[in-house]
Amino acid sequence: MGFSASAVIGEVSLATPVKVQGFGDRDAMDNVSPREHQHEPQVAENAARPWVGRLQKASNDRGYIDSSNAFVLPLCRHFGEAFSAFTRRPADVERQLRSIKEAGYDCIRFWDHLGEYSAAWRGKEVSPWSWTNADRVRVSATREYFAKAEAFVIASERAGLALDHSGGDFGRQRSNFPVSQIVGMREQWAKIYDRRGWHNLALGEAINEAWQNGGLSPADLLRIVDPFKARGALVGLSAPPESSEDAADLNAYSRGASVYIVHGHRMGDSTERLRHIFSIPYEGQAEKRLGWQTEPTGPGPAVTVGRVDDVEELALLSAQAWAARQAWTMMSSCGIFWTCPLESEPGHHAVPRMRQVLRSFSPDVMEWPVLTHGGRDDAPLRSTTGYFGDVGVERGPARINITAHASGRKYVAVVSGGRAPRELRNHLPCTADITLVHAQPDETIAQQRLTIGAGETFSIDYRVGRLVLSQCQSQ
Repeated sequence: MGFSASAVIGEVSLATPVKVQGFGDRDAMDNVSPREHQHEPQVAENAARPWVGRLQKASNDRGYIDSSNAFVLPLCRHFGEAFSAFTRRPADVERQLRSIKEAGYDCIRFWDHLGEYSAAWRGKEVSPWSWTNADRVRVSATREYFAKAEAFVIASERAGLALDHSGGDFGRQRSNFPVSQIVGMREQWAKIYDRRGWHNLALGEAINEAWQNGGLSPADLLRIVDPFKARGALVGLSAPPESSEDAADLNAYSRGASVYIVHGHRMGDSTERLRHIFSIPYEGQAEKRLGWQTEPTGPGPAVTVGRVDDVEELALLSAQAWAARQAWTMMSSCGIFWTCPLESEPGHHAVPRMRQVLRSFSPDVMEWPVLTHGGRDDAPLRSTTGYFGDVGVERGPARINITAHASGRKYVAVVSGGRAPRELRNHLPCTADITLVHAQPDETIAQQRLTIGAGETFSIDYRVGRLVLSQCQSQ
């Protein structure tokens, strides 16, 4: 039976837009070294921390939680150059950190070592050692590297941001340094976290894309993160070679770690990218229940493979990740090469606003046990006309990915692709309150609210897709 829904549409701006300052702006502190301008942090002066205590995993990997046992949907902003830039112009970096926090992020992902690829990093090298890279360029050790590292951790804490701590490059197909030397470096970082507090570390990674940044084995990577792991921090090794999402590869590159790391499928259309995020736990079923998307697709020219500038898609990808038990990183061109204010890039504001909507509805969504899709008989939301792309189907969505609560009375779904008109049926055993959510080009979040009876239908239209939040009305 069809149902003509009277929609209540609201467009909500879930954070005050941050004014984009000129990237060349300077102030009197720019010429002061990080060591000289570091401040002893005082809790009253720090921005609000992203979570209580340290980030950890719930028992049986049911989700990410903080020290108060509250569920967390982790969200980092990619700022790979953050530490490198901090050693040169700390005040600029501190301004950027504050802007990231104001947008609603928990953490940043940064690299603690850069310099192997001179075409990319000449003049931006950061390292506790001197060496000659494969381009025959001599890289000099960063003066007072560990003092500046501690100042960087303090600055991030003062901004209210935790750190996804990764390595940029230790070589190419082979490492320039003995593993024991890298472990010693990470031990020094661990001592900084001992002093400053482990609430400052969201995730400790061994290296970014190990297969092309040092050629280190999973056993080597596990040694590199051991100084963090031994102190109870969440750790990950690396995305598998060529960013494989096969369960066997994810397993090989996560054994002994806390989570698997994935860099996200970037090819195909938006539905294909969404499907890959969902399929890692649904089809692949890696040994680790929780993952971390540390370098997915994003906007801007430096995202050379599968670039996505579409705000609607960027926000939907993040929602799909949280619903598929994966932390999310907002990746972007200037998050790789810091050549513009991060707040000027598409998706920067929309992604944390989308997280706020999902978190308000289902902060515990990673705990929910049921993953299904609209083509299955047990799905609580299904297309009435089939799925576009299947034989003989000329209209309807291309896919519905669903994460359902154990009660069978609540779910989160991502509907995407296909061709209008798209008619869906409510298969919850109740009258449901349904909210259709998407990000708009101005980075605000639009929400359309419906009330749909059991077995009744409603139509949905979109350009990329919709996040669907549905639950039975209270009895």
